[in-house]
Amino acid sequence: MQKIPITDAGWFLMESRSTPMHVGGLQLFDPPPGSKDPVGDFYRELRTHTEVRSLLKKKLYAPFGAALNPMWTEDKDLDLDYHVRHSALPKPGRYREMFELLSRLHSIPMDQSRPLWEFHMIEGLKTRELAIYTKMHHSLIDGVAASRLMQASFSEDPDVRDMPPMWSSAYDKQKRRGKGKGGGERSALAALRRQWATMPGLYESGKDVLNSLIHPDQSSLAMPYRAPRCILNQEISGFRRLVAQTWSLKRIKTVAKAMGGTLNDTVLAMCSGALRQYLINQDALPDDPLIAIIPVSIRMDEGSEGNAITTIMSSLATDIANTNERFEAIKASTDAAKKALQRMSREQVLAYTVLVNTPVLLEPLLKSATRFRPIYNLAISNVPGPKNPLYWNGYKLKGVYPFSLLPEGQALNITQFSYGDNYEFTFTACRKSLPQIQRIIDDMEFALHEMEVASGVR
Repeated sequence: MQKIPITDAGWFLMESRSTPMHVGGLQLFDPPPGSKDPVGDFYRELRTHTEVRSLLKKKLYAPFGAALNPMWTEDKDLDLDYHVRHSALPKPGRYREMFELLSRLHSIPMDQSRPLWEFHMIEGLKTRELAIYTKMHHSLIDGVAASRLMQASFSEDPDVRDMPPMWSSAYDKQKRRGKGKGGGERSALAALRRQWATMPGLYESGKDVLNSLIHPDQSSLAMPYRAPRCILNQEISGFRRLVAQTWSLKRIKTVAKAMGGTLNDTVLAMCSGALRQYLINQDALPDDPLIAIIPVSIRMDEGSEGNAITTIMSSLATDIANTNERFEAIKASTDAAKKALQRMSREQVLAYTVLVNTPVLLEPLLKSATRFRPIYNLAISNVPGPKNPLYWNGYKLKGVYPFSLLPEGQALNITQFSYGDNYEFTFTACRKSLPQIQRIIDDMEFALHEMEVASGVR
C-alpha cells in the first residue's frame, strides 16, 4: 500500500454528490484519409490491451474514512469492461448531442471502490470525427500530469500504427526505461540550509500580505475572502453543463504583445471581459472585482504522477469598464501574486498551499460557502499542451478540451489548453445555478475583439 499525500487526499474530503472531484477531457480526432470509420472494430482492437498501467490500478483504501490515513492499494481484479466503454450519439450527431452526453457523463460521481478512471469512445458525429472522453479523479492526477499522460500515448508520425491505449502497461515499461537516477541534495541538513536561505524572501512575502490586509486599496495582491458575493458562488447541484470553444493562439498573442502583457494576462482579461458581460446580461455584476484562483504547477520531476500544484489569486477587475485600464489592473494583480510566490522555497510553497486550501477543504463540513464572502469567485486554469500535431494510430488529434471540477459554492470553472496553433477554452458549470452559460462563448469573442480594438490591432 502507498500513503496518499495530504495534498491529494484533500480531494476525497471535498467530495459529495453535488461536488464530484474528478476531471475529464474530450479529444477529437480526424480519421485517416480513406478510412471507412470502423470505430467499432477499432474499439474491439483496443480492448485486447488487458494489461493496465500501475497508475490506473490504484484504488482508495480508507477503512476509517478518507480523513484518516487514506492509502492507495492495487486492484488485482480490475474490470476493464467497466472502465472502457463505447457509446454512439443519436442523430443528427451534432456537437450539441455530443456535449449533452458529455455533460451527463461528467455529472456522475466515480465509484471509489474501483480504480478512479474511465475511457469513453464515442462515435456518431456527422463530421466523422472520433470523440474520446476520459475521466479521472483529481486525487490521482492534476492537469499537467494528465496532459503528459495523454501526449505519451500519441505520436507526431501519422503513419505509426499499433499504438496502445492510454491505460496500457506498455507505458510503465517506457517510464522505467527513461527513468534517471535523480539528484540534488536530500539530507535534512541541506533542506534546512535551503529553508534558511529563503527566509528573507518569506519575510518580504509576509510584508506584502500584511500590507494588502491593512491597506487593501493600495495593494494589487488579491487575498482570500475579499471576493464579492455573486451568482457564481451559491449552493450547487451535482449536474454539470460543459461548454467549449477554440481561438487562434496567434490572435491572442498579437493582443498580448500590443497591450504589453503576457499570454496569461490576456487570457485572464478575455475571461474577465466575458464574465463582466455575462453578469451584466444577468443583471448580477457585483460592485467589487471578481477574484480568480489560478493553479500553478510546481512539478520538478517531468515523469512524476499525482498532484504538484499550488495556487495564486488575481483580481479580474470586472468593476472597471475601460478595457485598457481593466487589463492593467489584472496584470498588476498577477504580477504581485507571482512575485510573492517566487520568494518562497518549495517547502514554503507546499506549506502555503495547505494553508490556503484548508478553508476550501472545511467548507463542505462547515457549510460556510454561502454564509460568508467567498474565498474566491472561480478557478481559471491554464494547461500547456503540445506544439506539434499528434496522431493516434493514424487518427489526427484535432482538439483537446479539458473539463474540471466544482468545489462547494463554486458554480463555474474555466480551463484552457494550448495545442498547436490553437487555444482551447472549456467551461464547467453547474447546470442548475447558471442560466444560459453557453452564451459565454459569444461573450469571450466580444472580450477578445474589444481588446483588439483597444490596443489598435483591429
